[in-house]
Parts: sequence; C-alpha cells; structure tokens
Amino acid sequence: QFLGFSHGMKLMWLLALALFRCVEGLSLDVGSCEASSNVNFCNYAFDKNLSSAWASSGPAPQWVEGRIAGGIYASLGSYTIISVPGNPNLAPTAWRLEGVEPYTETRQTLDEVTGHIWYDGDAAIRNLGGLTSWRSYQLTMLQGLGTQLAIAELQLMPKMGYTFELSDWNPCSVTCGGGTQDRNVTCKGSDGVSYSDNRCTTGEPPARSRICGTGICACEGGLACGASCTASSSATADLGCIVALDGAVLSAWTSGAPPPQWLEYDLGKVRTLEKFTITSGVCTVCHLQEGPSIISLQATNQGPEISGRSWLQLRQPFSVGSVWSSGETRRFNLPEGSSAFQYWRLYFHETFGAGGTVYKVHVAEVGLFGPPTEFRLSVGPWQECEPLGGTYACGDGISRRTVNCYDDENYPQALENCENGPETPKEKGCSLDCPLLQIAGATPHPEFFGILRVTLTAQWMAKIRCAAYQVPMTSDPSPGELDGALYKGIGYADDNNGTTDVDGILVTRFAGEEFEVRCKVVGGTLTFGTGRRAVLRPVPLLMGCYADSFSARDLPEYQGVQTQVSCADACFGSQYFGIQMRGKCYCGDSYGRYGVKLPNRTAGLTGCDCNGPYFAYEANCVWEQSTGRFGDETMLPLRVESVGSNSAQILAVVEADARIRCNVTAAGATSAPSTSASCTNQGCTLSMGNLEASTTYTLLCRAEANDGHRSERLATLLVRTLDPALPPITMTPTRAPLDLSEPYYVLSTTRPPVIKIPHGVAPWDWLWVPTTLMGCLALGFAIHCCARGKNALVLESLDLPHTFWLIWELLLVVDLSLGVGLLLDILHGRFEREAPYWDVLGVVQASVLFFEAAIHGAAFLGFGALPALARILATQVLKRRSGNSWTLHRYKGVQHRLGSRQQQSALPPELDTDQNPSPLHYLPGASLWAVCRASSHDLELVIPYKVGINSFHFLGSVVQFFCATFFVSHPWQVAVSLGVAISAMCFTLLLAIVMALALMRAHHVASSGLIRLAPEELGNLRAAAAPAVASAAPPRVGLKGAPSAKAPRSLGKAQTQRRT
Repeated sequence: QFLGFSHGMKLMWLLALALFRCVEGLSLDVGSCEASSNVNFCNYAFDKNLSSAWASSGPAPQWVEGRIAGGIYASLGSYTIISVPGNPNLAPTAWRLEGVEPYTETRQTLDEVTGHIWYDGDAAIRNLGGLTSWRSYQLTMLQGLGTQLAIAELQLMPKMGYTFELSDWNPCSVTCGGGTQDRNVTCKGSDGVSYSDNRCTTGEPPARSRICGTGICACEGGLACGASCTASSSATADLGCIVALDGAVLSAWTSGAPPPQWLEYDLGKVRTLEKFTITSGVCTVCHLQEGPSIISLQATNQGPEISGRSWLQLRQPFSVGSVWSSGETRRFNLPEGSSAFQYWRLYFHETFGAGGTVYKVHVAEVGLFGPPTEFRLSVGPWQECEPLGGTYACGDGISRRTVNCYDDENYPQALENCENGPETPKEKGCSLDCPLLQIAGATPHPEFFGILRVTLTAQWMAKIRCAAYQVPMTSDPSPGELDGALYKGIGYADDNNGTTDVDGILVTRFAGEEFEVRCKVVGGTLTFGTGRRAVLRPVPLLMGCYADSFSARDLPEYQGVQTQVSCADACFGSQYFGIQMRGKCYCGDSYGRYGVKLPNRTAGLTGCDCNGPYFAYEANCVWEQSTGRFGDETMLPLRVESVGSNSAQILAVVEADARIRCNVTAAGATSAPSTSASCTNQGCTLSMGNLEASTTYTLLCRAEANDGHRSERLATLLVRTLDPALPPITMTPTRAPLDLSEPYYVLSTTRPPVIKIPHGVAPWDWLWVPTTLMGCLALGFAIHCCARGKNALVLESLDLPHTFWLIWELLLVVDLSLGVGLLLDILHGRFEREAPYWDVLGVVQASVLFFEAAIHGAAFLGFGALPALARILATQVLKRRSGNSWTLHRYKGVQHRLGSRQQQSALPPELDTDQNPSPLHYLPGASLWAVCRASSHDLELVIPYKVGINSFHFLGSVVQFFCATFFVSHPWQVAVSLGVAISAMCFTLLLAIVMALALMRAHHVASSGLIRLAPEELGNLRAAAAPAVASAAPPRVGLKGAPSAKAPRSLGKAQTQRRT
C-alpha cells in the first residue's frame, strides 16, 4: 500500500507524477492569481506542487485566473488540469479556458470541454493553436459532481516552435549505376523533444532518402565496351543488348522469347579474344530460372550485309555449371590458338528454368577480353572553387576535377585498371576571398510587420547574412554567433547596392524598440555594421485566420488594397484590421462571427498565409492594433533617402496640408546640426547638415491631426552617418553581377484557389437563352404528342383520383426545390466576385433548372394565364350585348350559356372550376391548390397537357439524377451535400414510379377501347342502347361534341358491354 491507495491508484498516481515532472519545467510562471472563492489559496493551483490544491467554497460555476509573471504576453500551445489525488470527484466535468486582459472586459474563448470523466490521479491535457497571446488566462469550471470544486494544478504550457533537424547525407550505396543515400530527419520542439512530422509541417517533410550515383558506370567488359551489339530479341525496347555493357547489374538484357537466343558484338575491327564473362541478374527469377545453363560461342568476319553468313563454332554448346547466384560473374576461356575475328556471337541454348526452353534468357553483363593491354590515367584540371555556403558566398569551398582510366585504344575502363587510379583525388578544399561591406542604413520594412530592411553595398556580388540585436547589446557578436541569431535574414548585394530583410522581430512596446544590426558575407570571418541602429514600430497582435462572407463582412469597413503596414495605418481608430486576397484591407471593432477558417484541401483552399502576398480566400488574417494604435496616436512613415558622412535626407510621407515638427538629437555630438525642409505632394523631405561622421542621430517627428487623421501621428528614426575612414569600395570584376531586377526577399505564399473553368460572364447571363428555346421546343413536342388526336382522348379518359395528381404535383415541387439546393451545394465556397468560375457539373445542373422553369413558365402563359385573360375579355364584351342568349363555344364544342347560370362560387369566372380549369394548374406549387378545387371535368381537360409537360420535366430530373450521383461519388466542400444529392436521386425514382403508373393506366385505357362520354350523350346512349346494339348500322357516338354527320361506325366492344 502507498499512502493508503490500492495498487491501481498507486500506478495512476505515479503516472500523473511522471507527467507532472515532464511539464513542470516547461510551464509558464504565474505571477499573481484571482479566484471566484478562496482567493487567498488560488496560488496553490499554480505552485507546481501536487501536494497542494485550490478548492472552491461552493458548487459550480467557479473560476480561477492566473496572470503571467512580469505582465508579458504569452501564447499557449497547451494546458493541463491535474485532479486532486484521491479525490477525482472534485474536479470539474465541464470547463472553459479564456484569454483575458486584466482590468478590462476584453476576453477570448480558447477552449471549451463538456462531459469529461475523471479517474484518480488523472490529468487532462488540451492542445491549443497558440494563435493569440494574453497576459492572463482564466479557467471557468462550469459543472462538477459535488458541492465543491478542486484542482491540484493548472499548468499553462507556452506555444512551442517546431523545426526539422537534418543530418548529413550518408555515403551513397553505389558509385555509379544508380543507388540511394539516407539521412536522419527529426522534428524537434523548442523543448528539445522529438515529435511527429506533422508538428513541423502540414505538407511533405524533407526527404529522408534520395537517388545518388546516377552516373553511367565504367564498362568492365574489356573489348566489348567499345563494341556495337545486336540481339535475337529483347523483352523491352529500352533495355536492349547495350545494357549488358553499362557496368551496372541492376539493368539487364532479357530476351523476348525463350531459348534459343543470342547476343552479337561487332568489335569494329578484327580482334583476338582470350576469354569472355557473363554476369547474372540480381532478382530471384533472373538467376534461378532465367539464367543461361547451356551456351556456346561463335565468330565470323562476314558482316551483316552478307546473307547466309557462315559462323565458326569456337566453343561447342557446354554447361555453365551450377545454378547462378545473384549478380554472379563467371569467366570462360577460349581454346588456345583461336583466330582473330570482328563479329562474335554468344549463343544461349537453354536456361535453368523448367525444361530449359520455357523461361526467357536474362543476362546482366557480358565481357569480351583480349590479351593484356596497357592502361593510362587521364586527370583533368581543377575547376573553380565552389563555396560551401552556396553561390556568392566566400570562405571555405570545394574544387573538383575529372579522373578517368583508358586503355591503349582509348576505351574507358575501371579506375582500378590504372595505376594510382582510385588513389587520385577528385576533390580538394579551397578558399574564396570575402568582399568588404558598407552598411548604408537599417529601416523598418515598408510593407510588413516585424521585418528590418538593411541597405548595404559590397565590393562584388556577395551573399549576405544580417542579424538584429535589441539595444543595449551585452557584447559584440562573433561571425559564428551571427549564424545562430534569433532575428536574421539572407540577402544579396553588389556595388549597385542590395538589401537584406531580417524578419521575425516581435516588438511589443508602442514607442517601438531599438535594434542594432550586424552583417557578414556568408562564409566570411568579419562582421560589419557597428552603430547601425533602427527603431521598429510595434507589431500588432495576430488573432488568427477567421472566415468571412461576401454578403455581410466580418470586418465592415473596406480600405482598399493595402500592405500590412498601410492597412494598420488606414484602420487607425478601429481595434482590429484584417487582410484577405492580395491585400484587401478591412477594419472593425469586433471579429469572428463566422468562426475560425479551417483549410479545405479538397477545394484547393489552404487556410491563411498571414505573411502574404496572398493572404486568404474568403477569410481574413485578423490583427489587433498595438496598444495605443487605436486610441490616441498612430505611426508616421519615415524613409531614408540618402545618408553621407556629414549630411542626410529623410522623407516623411504626409499630406500636402499636414503640419509636421521634427527634432534631431545625438548623444555625444559636439555641434548642432542644421535642418531645412521642403514639401511636395509626395511628402516632406527633411535635410540635415553639419552632421558628425560615424554618429547615430535620433529623428523624432510629430504630425498634427487633420481631416484625414483624427489624432496626432509620430515616428522615431535612427540615422547613422558614414565613416570616411572606411576603405573605399573598389570594383573587382571576378564574378558576373546578379540580376537585381526582382527582389530577393520572397515571402512564403499561400496558393490561391484552383480555378478550373474561368468565365468572364456568369452562366445565368446567357444560359437562359438556349435552355428557354429547348424548353419551348420540348413543350411544343409534348402538346403535339399528348394533347392532339387519339392520345388526347386516351389521356382524358384515365379516370385517376385527385390524390394521384396531388402526389405527382407534390413530387414535382420537391424535385425542383432539391434541384436548387443541389446547385447551391455544388457552388458552395466556389464563387468569388473578382474571379467567378463554374465547373461543368454546376453548369449542367443550372441548365436542368432553367430547362424545367422554361417548360412550366411557357405552359402557364400559353395554356393558363393568356387563355384565361382572353375569356375574361370575351365575357365582358358579351355581357354588354342585349340579352343573355349568347353562347361562348369552348373545349371541343361543349357549350355554356352565359347568364343562364347563377354565380354561386366566390371565385371569378375564369377560375371557377365549374366553368374553366384554373390557370394555376400549370404552375408548380399553385397546382396543388388548383387540383384540390378542380372538378373531374376540369381535370380531364388539363391532364393531356400536364402529362406532356411532366414527361419532359422528368427528362430534366433524369439529368439531375446523374448530376447528384456524380456529386455523391466525388469529394465536395460541405457535408450537407450528401443528403441533398441522395434526396434528389430518390425523388427522381419516385417521379419515375408515378409516371409509370400513369402510362400503365393510359395503356390499359387505349387497349380496352375505353372512352369517357359527356353526360348528355351518356343519357341518349342509355335510351337507345337496345335498338342501337341490334341495329347493323348504329349511329356514331361523338366524343364530348355533337354527333358526327359522317358515316356511322360501330360502337366497339366497350360500348356494347355498357362500359364507360
């Protein structure tokens, strides 16, 4: 037993203790704390001691707040809550962690947890993004299991940096023919612990292996090295017989068919051979089954131009011995006194595979060797020194030369054949002179935060490393310390000036912080820049990447296209500013209404790159203005125009009507400088004279408030005059100058969204024209097929209940709605006003919707609204005539006497279902109401038109079905797309079922000869049923009209059986 715990509790306690010891030295120190209760004991939650704990005096909710020691801002990478040992029920089950600004209402929720289950000795570790920095963090415990809450420790872990540590490449596995070499790649945190690769990068980590030794190996085949060859067949055209002479066993010749096969070599002239060699392949099948078992050697001096060449058999077919080993080389001697020949053929009769003639022949290398020969070593001159620090560096480097071995006929041979061949060095160390530097000045970067731009001149083109150190400096850094500086950057310079950008500098005070610059040539041993100082403006606090909406902006005020620096100035007076796209600047006093913007790699959206130049797509990189920037004052841009040993010119970028005051001071200067100013529309140029050489002057400028700036602007700039004692820069044209037309400082960029099909005009601007024409043509074809002749009579006689037509109309409405939803899902997150684009799927789905809208719209106008208006007009005209005996002929001869029927319906005549079908029958959605109010007679008149219209609507639904199928089978942006697409597919199937039922009913009516009679005709038919059936020539029965005057015809089977 351990402290009264069981063995399981003991183990949990030891694990928690080990975890606590791991994070104890890494957690942030808390200077002071506050709590909702028992505030005098809140420090127990931050004392890094598990034997003490903070406990509340009541139930949840409770909170405890820790303030970072020193009042500094700190970003959290994670935090840990450790429960009280032996009392896990006192720990909170739900809590919220917030970053707060002391003594203000400013706060931000960083993490929220619900339903957490605790065990004895348990610790809850939560990872954070570390995107924001706060001086205080508050843990609010929302729920607990008892009447009291308690925690042993709240550990606040700082955000760690992660970088890859790369070892040197190991030696290559081969010297030629292609091999590999490896190295160690480890993701290390700032705590020195190794982590997985995804901590250091979201993409591919640095390569851990690479191909090396790709040079062609020296041929080791003797006389065969300079020969040309042919083969009886080759399995692969790229791996012909020549690969058997490349000196690499990884590449081999394989015949195109089983034995017998041969390889022939043309030595270029008559040569004598003493022996030949064969090297087997390295794969298992290559040497066990495809290795040759019986071979022979033939020779001739007759060229291939002679037909029927005669070959001399120098070695009769013989066995090579045992089965080949992987990559094995065997030598075979020729009989003494063999004659000399030009053409040699190596014949393969069988292989070791089953039967000897089943497997193909596989040979890696072939060698033909004559009598001993003399070799010579060829050594080339040493090449120009290559600096280890890269192009335009100086100091230590490597010089290389070529070393080759040739025989007496100038054929390349292995270096081992030449005396001292392997021992002859191919590389040696060398050194390059380093140029002198002159640093003209250091100023804040004109576009980006936290970057110091150093302007300098070199004797010749050179690669420069500059570093910045916060003043006061404790000691002058050595060249080696310059390489490991916290703030450093690489640039290039020559006699025409250059720049080096030093980035990553964090400035927290509003007045700015002073930095001193040191530079050196990469690889050099001298540092330059003593006394070159600069004041950097405060760096706004990056809040993170937050989603935006084009319809309602997260940050409402638009300030045009800006850089980071100019956007902060343009948003003076606002607490936050954000940048998106390629510099669109927005301002506001709140942010985050659409939440954090996460990467969507399926759509090609990688989130935010707040270093620019492409910041974000449909999202903002949001910063909070530095302390005071949105309150009483803002920064004034100052730029160094020129600096000499006793004069300088500074440009203050202000408006033409601005009032500006500047003061120049220097510590230790014996004479007062002279000053003057001249202002233009570009700003005010401040000229300073009577300056002392090698002296740093402080220029403090203030610009008064005006119409464009609501408060005073200020700036501080350090100007260092040149030292006339420095040796002059002399040109040494030993290297070609580098093209400086493009800046060398390139910030890492975020790739903008992939635009698949760009369009200058949105599809809805032109798509309605062809789809409307197609809809009208389809409507005309539908009416011709369904509302004319016998088909119309059949459809009018379907006699289906109102419920069936209501279901069909309801399915049409839902199908249209799902089509619109599917189109919106397809286009979700894919439309930007500046660069609209549609993919093929979106255009097809939009075409379907336009097509269906054209069919229903044209039908509503042509068969509903316009005829209804015509009837209203005709009715009004007839009512003005004397008497009410006028009749209005409509619908195939059925007559209604106007005025003889009393108006009892609340509907107007044109919508009265007892007189005329409602025009709303042809309008989706409204047709539901129309069907409910319609009589059977009205439905008979409408059904032929509706069946034709709905049939072509169904064709559009089929296309929509395939669009939804493609949409489901491919990854898309939003999860709701799956439900919408599947619903659209299901309703298309339901439409197919309903249409099939209607067509089956129509087929039944047509095949049975069933027709529907008008009521008055049905009475006449019943009265004359008996004599009509008995008569040989019964009178013709009209279909809803007067009896025909033509010759009578038979009633047919249906009417004789008294069916209707």
